[in-house]
Amino acid sequence: MAQSFKWRTEVTEFFAVVLAVVVGLAADEWRQGFQDRALERTYLERLEADLVSGRERITMYGLRFAEVGDATGRLIGLLEAKGPVVDTTEFLDLAIKAGRSGFSRDVVMYGATYDELLATGNLGLIRDPTLRQSIVEHFRGARVLVEELEELPLGYNARFKSLTGHRAARYATGSLTLSPEASARLLFQLPGDERVLAELRHFQAELAGGRFFQRALESIDDLLEEL
Repeated sequence: MAQSFKWRTEVTEFFAVVLAVVVGLAADEWRQGFQDRALERTYLERLEADLVSGRERITMYGLRFAEVGDATGRLIGLLEAKGPVVDTTEFLDLAIKAGRSGFSRDVVMYGATYDELLATGNLGLIRDPTLRQSIVEHFRGARVLVEELEELPLGYNARFKSLTGHRAARYATGSLTLSPEASARLLFQLPGDERVLAELRHFQAELAGGRFFQRALESIDDLLEEL
């Protein structure tokens, strides 16, 4: 009888220990899941903030390049006339404005949170597989777009220097004082120069037309809707 009681006691204690372990593991799993969900919400909020901030900065660049495009179009019109420049001040001012094509990758990039998700391996915390894939595709595409956007102004700067003797980036503030030689070159060599016109038309069509900025803004808006 005593042995039977002892055996039942040991079995009860064993199951009590097992139950305690199971409950403990379940509690740990629940706690970890709760923490993961909280971290997921934090990451999604940060991603949304990054996208909104990126949209504002890209919009700013779009407006600036729209002004560059307008000045470039007016400069093209003056150059196509092939006649003497009547208003030299206007012409030189347009040449300066058309050269404001500087671009900063760091200003436009908005992927800090996404980079952190990759570096920490926390991308898997985003439970929705469709949303997770959309986030990955968006930021991959954003980097490609920035590379394309960065390349055009750099190329335009180089071409502008070969055509005018001055890098367009030096015109960023519009406060550059041109030497008499540089002014003479702009005034007398550029009008009617088909090579110059071809370069200016290329820049206007590829960059100042806003195609890059529109694509970027549409992509951001699509992801914001999913978030």
